[in-house]
Amino acid sequence: MRSCGAVAALALPQSARSASPQPSGGTPLPLDAPGFCVDVAPLAGADPSITAYSGYAYCPKVDALLLFGGGHAATPEDVVLRFPMDRMRWSADYVATPKASRVAENLTPGKFWKVPGQVPPIRPISRHTYTGFLWSSAIERMLLMPANNGIGYGEIRETVGGNMAEYDPVKRTWEDIGVPGAPWHYLTAEDPVSGHVLAVTALGLRVYDPRARRWLSAEPTGGRIPYLLGGNNVVYFPPNDTFYCFGTNADATPNGPPTLAFKYDRQRAQAEFGSPKIEPLETNWRPRASRNGAGTGFAYDAANKLIVGQMVDGKMYAFRPLSANRGEWLEHPVPMEHETSSYCHAYVPRLNAHFVTTDVKGKGRTTFAFRWDPAKAQVVKDTRQPPATIQAGGRTVSSMQAACDFGGVVALSAGGLYGGRACAVIKRPVEINGKETLLNAPGIGDKGILIVRANTVITSVEISGARVPSGNGAAIRHEAGNLTLRRVKLHDSQDGVLTGTTPAEVLIEDCELYSCGSGTGQTHALYIGRVTKLVCTRSRFRDTRIGHHLKSRAATTIVRDCELGTDFEGTESYNLDFENGGDVTVENCVLRQGPKTDNSVMVNFGNDVKGSWPQSALRFQGCRFESTAGGIAIRNSLLRVVVDIRDCDFKGVAIVVRGPHTMRNCRLNGKALPDVLKPSE
Repeated sequence: MRSCGAVAALALPQSARSASPQPSGGTPLPLDAPGFCVDVAPLAGADPSITAYSGYAYCPKVDALLLFGGGHAATPEDVVLRFPMDRMRWSADYVATPKASRVAENLTPGKFWKVPGQVPPIRPISRHTYTGFLWSSAIERMLLMPANNGIGYGEIRETVGGNMAEYDPVKRTWEDIGVPGAPWHYLTAEDPVSGHVLAVTALGLRVYDPRARRWLSAEPTGGRIPYLLGGNNVVYFPPNDTFYCFGTNADATPNGPPTLAFKYDRQRAQAEFGSPKIEPLETNWRPRASRNGAGTGFAYDAANKLIVGQMVDGKMYAFRPLSANRGEWLEHPVPMEHETSSYCHAYVPRLNAHFVTTDVKGKGRTTFAFRWDPAKAQVVKDTRQPPATIQAGGRTVSSMQAACDFGGVVALSAGGLYGGRACAVIKRPVEINGKETLLNAPGIGDKGILIVRANTVITSVEISGARVPSGNGAAIRHEAGNLTLRRVKLHDSQDGVLTGTTPAEVLIEDCELYSCGSGTGQTHALYIGRVTKLVCTRSRFRDTRIGHHLKSRAATTIVRDCELGTDFEGTESYNLDFENGGDVTVENCVLRQGPKTDNSVMVNFGNDVKGSWPQSALRFQGCRFESTAGGIAIRNSLLRVVVDIRDCDFKGVAIVVRGPHTMRNCRLNGKALPDVLKPSE
């Protein structure tokens, strides 16, 4: 999708690319400087409930960035946002469809809103994410390619799916081209040589011909593509006629970084990888993407012959291919505190400038113009820990799998285990004792890094990087046996811990779970199935991406002395989710939730009424609820259960508790709440 910079570089004449106009209404750019990073303009014209975007593209025909497609909310507006290079300010191309008109009766068969009497008279529906809105040099229009996979988040169910569309950036009108989108999530990029659009999925490659308005392949071709999940990007690199795919946490390990390369066979319309088994590129260490897990996207930088992207943690990064299976990452300082906001990154060749829309703490969502200065760039240093050693069965072994096959006590030295060495299926009782040892890998068996099928105790270990094609890669995937974690750090995985439904007890003590979740809302930091019991004590949760910090379906759950949310910047949904009820006790915990939350309920209890445990009960003692989202602190959907709330403090919530409850000695915003001694709603 964001390969448009490369396309524009090929489409524009040299005289146009070297022009250096200044914006008439925005912040001037220091175009004579070898490098810069300038806060140009805030994002305007978009509904503030949108927490992320599908990305935008540079349209050389009108010399502007164009954005369409929402994020983790039911997008209330259906407008195209425009950022012209001569003004450098965001504005809407047309008036949004009134909310009263967004009803099923006003949908066309191709799922476009009908807006009689307005221009444009039809426009695409709002939905969770459009995975393709890109400039097509072949037809000189913007092309919208929705994924018809049912993950809609639309305002009404009928909005899921729909036909592809073309947008005329001059007339500012949409056309339903009558071609359905693909039934998968995919990443899009134009091949500027053929004019084809490549839709890259985890199942392979599907190709669309915009001139003929048809898919050239009914099903994905070119082999299953691993690691292509979550917020990825695909960019065409003209110097070697190769496409590169990037993940949000690029190059976490030498054996499993989500950085891939392929050639496009234009005769057969399929991807050609270097070997039958699709392997990631060998490259140097790369820091994780951002606190909220989103990436800024990537674009080809024609001036420097680099693929630039990921403006996070005070740096902009770039990837430089070195050979068919190797590449290296470079870093460039960026002088501001910021977080990424989905995949909004485009390159304007004639200005030699990248544009990134990002969140800035205390300032909101704004757009930066950036130019890469080779003199300030350097190769990213490999900061991985040195290899750890593994002792099991009285000997040194080479992998976690070999150690767990012995069973008994496994001793890990300080350092790191990466890729396959870090993974294991635990089939016999084992006690794993580390020294803050790092296990980092995408996972095995389409499940996770450590797959637990017997009684397991893990102490002083850090586990990260789980990312599998099914989307539920867990640092620890529990399937049987009791599980105990002490002083364990779980982070940057699709799930931190994911358990099954077997009778078992899970104990979490003094652990940290952060930056987990894939952003789909279906993955969580701690996801406990219908096991016998969960006890979680003295543990901290933060930065869960859209999912819940702690979700438990256990018959009995005890959460004590925990911190769930360390600030108000995360995009987590529920702090605590007890969908099936159960016998639940929450004591001496701090819960925090900010305005970027995906759901302003802090504690959810019993909304799966049919699946609820018969012995359900819910108790809160000595807890503190802090919110800047203004939502509901406790929601009890089981009318047969009376929530018992004692000695708790609430701050910033609009509703303290919804559902039957009693309450004693509690406060809201520092003022005493009336005691509720009889069950009340």
